[in-house]
Amino acid sequence: MRTIVAGLDVVRRTPLAVAPILVEAVVAASLMMTGVIPSTAASAMGTAAFPLDVFFDLKQTMTSARSWPFFVVIVLVTMMGRAAVLAATAWLADEQHSGYRTYAIAALRISVTAAVLLFPGAALFFIGVAARYAPFIWIAALTTFVPALVLARRAASLKGAVRAVPAAGGYLTYGYAIAVIGAAMSSLSGISPWISAIALLCAAPLHALVYLGWRAHARAETYSGGGTIAIAVTVALVLVLTSGTVYDRFVRRPAPVARATVPGELLLLGGVDSTLTSGALAGLDPRQVGFDEHDVTRLSYRGVDLPTTRADTHRDLDAAAMAVAAQVRRADRPADLLGHSQAGLIVDRLLDRGLTAPDRSAVISDPPPFPPSVAIPAPHVVAPGKPGGDVARAFARILDVTGFTAYQVDSPSFPTDLDPVVVISARVPRLSVWALGDSVWLDRDWRRPGEINLVALSDHVGATNDARALATIRAFFQGHAVGSDETSWRGALVAVVQHLFAPWRPMEGH
Repeated sequence: MRTIVAGLDVVRRTPLAVAPILVEAVVAASLMMTGVIPSTAASAMGTAAFPLDVFFDLKQTMTSARSWPFFVVIVLVTMMGRAAVLAATAWLADEQHSGYRTYAIAALRISVTAAVLLFPGAALFFIGVAARYAPFIWIAALTTFVPALVLARRAASLKGAVRAVPAAGGYLTYGYAIAVIGAAMSSLSGISPWISAIALLCAAPLHALVYLGWRAHARAETYSGGGTIAIAVTVALVLVLTSGTVYDRFVRRPAPVARATVPGELLLLGGVDSTLTSGALAGLDPRQVGFDEHDVTRLSYRGVDLPTTRADTHRDLDAAAMAVAAQVRRADRPADLLGHSQAGLIVDRLLDRGLTAPDRSAVISDPPPFPPSVAIPAPHVVAPGKPGGDVARAFARILDVTGFTAYQVDSPSFPTDLDPVVVISARVPRLSVWALGDSVWLDRDWRRPGEINLVALSDHVGATNDARALATIRAFFQGHAVGSDETSWRGALVAVVQHLFAPWRPMEGH
């Protein structure tokens, strides 16, 4: 609040200091109205205080550019534009009548630095969204926040100011404010892109006041203050996610559960990079979901009585669905399927193609049925998303060379290559367990219509050992009525996470 008050004091003295950011906002709103940039939360940073405006340019150009030359040209042009806005704002706030050139040179230097330092974070956000791998997002958040804070301090101290402003807590608070703006823009975009563009325009004075307030504190060598609540919320969220994940992955050792009376057979289907003996479900005790070991069949991605390799899980999902359907036909009825991750997409295809489906389906860490909000064209194809796609392939090769598990960008089952398959089927009851540390960070929605949707306070793999999730799945397989988390505090927590990260995620223009 002290930052806003300080910014208002500057505006009362030099009202023209807000003009550069307002002009920038008019340009951004015009681009949104014409569909050049998305009319959703992804554009909430389009008029943000430096250097978040540079970060916005990087992530969106990486998503929309058709070639590297185009990417470089757009980044250079926008970088010069952002530098001009920063220099003009500081120059007018300082009531200078000459010497704009020195402000412009200093601003251009810091803009170049920002483009270099923020590129890794923008790339990791793109890769995380494209590959639907949340840990990339967590790393990207840290590799973006730290240099952005340093750059914001340099921008606030441009030409003469000396104090290190903003403080980390205040800058985090500003990030939450952008998240709120992004949530409003997403809601309004459903009414009209024009209304969302107007919301972006209306937010511009806030960004101007924030920067002017930081600069005023930096020049006066006073403390900007604030941020206690933002830090507390962030720490609480990190503790919830970390403690749940660590407990499920490394601490919880469930006691055997007596077999419930669940007739039929339990079919286990792993996700990407799983085999019949490895993967997130490999160590599952079937008694946790109401079955004895002799009632369990592990499904193969290749077909009846055939083994599964990690490469098989990257094959075309329609072919995998046909192979799974052949195995479901041989199962004792009723046949209940418990899957992990990609298994949910295969069940979608079983129902959509009219193939033999299980009688009930429960999937842990289910991915959404629609593709991500970014595209990756095939190699050597000139199309939107080429810079991001090339970076994603290069990063995958680095992971492979260094011994980490690499994602397969050009496999038929890679998220960006999938067609949306949304099926509402009353004949097959479905339950999905959504891990708080998983795809809810990455996508526009985390629910399938017609499903029972639960939230586990864990990550992608840890959710398979979550006590509440397994107990609910057991009750579901027993035929009991099971409630959904869509309107619970857990569902609200998911909504908070989604809104917080919506402005940071890249998204194609519409």
